Amino acid sequence: MRGDTLHHFDLKLCDYVIGNVTQYFDDREFADWIRTSIPSSLASHLDACHAECESPKALLGEDELHALETANECPPPELDRKWLPYDALHRRYVSTLREVHEELCPRAAQDWAEECSASAKRLSARRLSLHDGIMIAGEWLRRLRQLLLAMRATELAAAPLGTFPTPLHPTPMRDTPQSTEANEITDLFLIRIEILRQIMRDHPQGRRAKPESLIKAAGIGNQSARNVLRWLADRGEYEGFTRARPARFMEGRRNEI
Repeated sequence: MRGDTLHHFDLKLCDYVIGNVTQYFDDREFADWIRTSIPSSLASHLDACHAECESPKALLGEDELHALETANECPPPELDRKWLPYDALHRRYVSTLREVHEELCPRAAQDWAEECSASAKRLSARRLSLHDGIMIAGEWLRRLRQLLLAMRATELAAAPLGTFPTPLHPTPMRDTPQSTEANEITDLFLIRIEILRQIMRDHPQGRRAKPESLIKAAGIGNQSARNVLRWLADRGEYEGFTRARPARFMEGRRNEI
């Protein structure tokens, strides 16, 4: 299946993140801190992984990565933990290059190789904090999923962008805007969602940033970007609009992407 090799590496990177968190779960105080700082279904998944219980494979999606990043952002000093690098896993990205080369293009494979090498180097830094390790691994995962979306392998991409289960989305449904029924438009819309999410993460005002500043940074057409921001606003992920949504949206009338 198209995207299988990338998907396998995706699962391994998610295990890498989970392992770095749960390696400290024998410390009850740390484990309790994490459990109370993240959604209960994600906490249950971490506990199952720590206990090595048999459970369905699940990716860490955008919501899970954000929860783990936030939980480890400002812990009490005594609970501040370090990231443990896994160099052998870092090098496994080479197994994905042929797929990217064949399904996309040689330039995409070259760029992906450079990005993987840079991510691996950052994750191997001395005394990297657990929070920073999760953040870097999350960026690596997001880039990988952009490739899956470009291949239209959305069934292998983590929910809610794709349809592969995550702890917070165990039975995901395809939730795309009404104006994106065609697969070609849907995939493009999903890529734009990810681009604007990343820009919001980096913006000083985050989800409250003005639409104009996000649109300029994204380099996406004004109306297309606003449609994405409206979609994010409907789901509570964006709060930068100051005007009420036009009545046509509330009435279900279509709009151009």
